[in-house]
Amino acid sequence: MRLRVAPKPFDRQELLARVNSFVELKKSAEKKRKLIEYQKELSVAREIQSSILPTSFPRVPGIDIAVKYQPINAVGGDFYDFHILEDGRLGVIIADVAGHGMPASLIGAMLKIAFSMNNRHAGRPEEFLSSINRELCKHSNNHFITANYLLLDPATGGIVSSNAGHWHLPLLNRKTGDIRFIYNRSRPMGIYPNLGFSRFETTAEPGSRLLLFTDGIIEARNAAGELFGEKRFHTVLKDTRALPPDDCVAAIAATADEWSGLGRSFDDDVCLICLDI
Repeated sequence: MRLRVAPKPFDRQELLARVNSFVELKKSAEKKRKLIEYQKELSVAREIQSSILPTSFPRVPGIDIAVKYQPINAVGGDFYDFHILEDGRLGVIIADVAGHGMPASLIGAMLKIAFSMNNRHAGRPEEFLSSINRELCKHSNNHFITANYLLLDPATGGIVSSNAGHWHLPLLNRKTGDIRFIYNRSRPMGIYPNLGFSRFETTAEPGSRLLLFTDGIIEARNAAGELFGEKRFHTVLKDTRALPPDDCVAAIAATADEWSGLGRSFDDDVCLICLDI
């Protein structure tokens, strides 16, 4: 005689709830795994960027240097660097890679390599940018970069500059408050390998302040969508001309950040380099 075992009763809704909970738990575990992997990649990118930015500023008699660097994310696309030529002139480059985050930081690493490999052209800004551009075009996959490279002679105040689609640089007379601009029109780097660049030459009066910057400052927007803009930027530059370089760049960044509104901060990477002559 066969015994028939009655099936154990179950609640269909409870079973579905348990299955759904298991599926969500599995999805949550997968998201956590991907987040950990992303954080590891971000940490590597942060280390790469830390290695390509200067850890200290060159000491040049007659020139005081201050820098404010603030990426929008843990890593950013703004780049700057210095070198001193054998004749004592100071070379400075500032660049803004299109985009943000890890892709932009990797292009910045390429820019660092190109900057270091082309020192033989460092005394001729237009050739220097042309050589860097040729290198970048091989690897940047049409990722464009704006940049300005200049040479500053502390003995004479002479400035020689070349521009690659970057903003014009304000040269402030700290005594009078007058501003002149260092600028020559050109296209960004990273797209056309045979692109040529021109040069701009001028002389800074003793007591001048030169500011190199990326557009994160002037393109900061408030809650109404208004740009901070060049006019406000130049006004703050004039108003802070009596401050030392460190306080100047801090005040400019703080004013633009306040303009953006509480909790908004900047919508782009920010880099400011102040050179007092």
